[in-house]
Amino acid sequence: MIKERLDNMTMAHITTFLSVSRTLNMSLSARELYLGQPTVSKRIAEVEAIVGFRLFDRSGNRLALTEAGRYLYLQLSEQFERLEKTMYDAAAIDRGYSEHLNICVDTIFGVKNLYKVFHEFRKLYPRVMVNVETDVYNVKKRIVDGEIDLAFTDYEPNGEYEYYLEYHFVKDYQLCAVLHRDHPLAAKDSLSVLDLQDVPLTIPKEDTIGQYRRTLENLFSQYHIQPVIGRQIESSRLELQALFNKEVVIMVADTMKENLPETVEMLNKYTRVFPLDYVMRSGICWKYKRKTPIITEFLRIFEENSVRRQKTNKDPS
Repeated sequence: MIKERLDNMTMAHITTFLSVSRTLNMSLSARELYLGQPTVSKRIAEVEAIVGFRLFDRSGNRLALTEAGRYLYLQLSEQFERLEKTMYDAAAIDRGYSEHLNICVDTIFGVKNLYKVFHEFRKLYPRVMVNVETDVYNVKKRIVDGEIDLAFTDYEPNGEYEYYLEYHFVKDYQLCAVLHRDHPLAAKDSLSVLDLQDVPLTIPKEDTIGQYRRTLENLFSQYHIQPVIGRQIESSRLELQALFNKEVVIMVADTMKENLPETVEMLNKYTRVFPLDYVMRSGICWKYKRKTPIITEFLRIFEENSVRRQKTNKDPS
């Protein structure tokens, strides 16, 4: 009987159910799906009629998944992700690709430094489809789950997923407090964590938001205090603006200089940089014991390009 009803279930029904289960708001899902709210409500009612039981508890305008609805959501979302990946892989095969390499790059690396690596890799392996993204939210979990093959990101000594990852370390970055020269604390010869204990700190807003926050919490906890997080900003240019607003910006100063080299003179002229007692290690990571031949080749090309770039920087002629 239920099999006959399931014949009436369409992909539109499934995507609508998944969206409403995630947002628990008909209006938000309507905007997300580019539909009218009555259409979304009608589809949810149709899904409940097809499966033969309630998926949501309704209290006024508030929605909550029933126990059965929550189970269905978890199962369908996992299967839908698998379907999307299968369709993606099939499309890659149709276009002549035999393998794919999904890479995620944290902006701390400066994506422009990797263009030559990607170009050379694609030239040597034209049948490998390389996908690059910079959305590093939950990237380590995504590696463990098999969604990402490689990630350029920070190493977190006590991170939740580090046990399941392997690293090729690339560079160490000094965590710094950067202040405008007119800031009262800028007159000091050096800054310690105790100097910053009651000061609102401005930190980058990206996946590394979690890394910066956890790093500061670990650093401050050594003195049995908590950092005060004031503002979270999204780019290096906003970091410059924050500095001129007399905010204390916690950042990796080298990153701004690498991504915005034109700011170096301005930083030297108008700001003071105080190293803090923490070094952020960055590298390329992949799932433990999943270093495939393609990953090995990509790392080889990356290393060769790094060596050439270092030689060029030392001898511009």
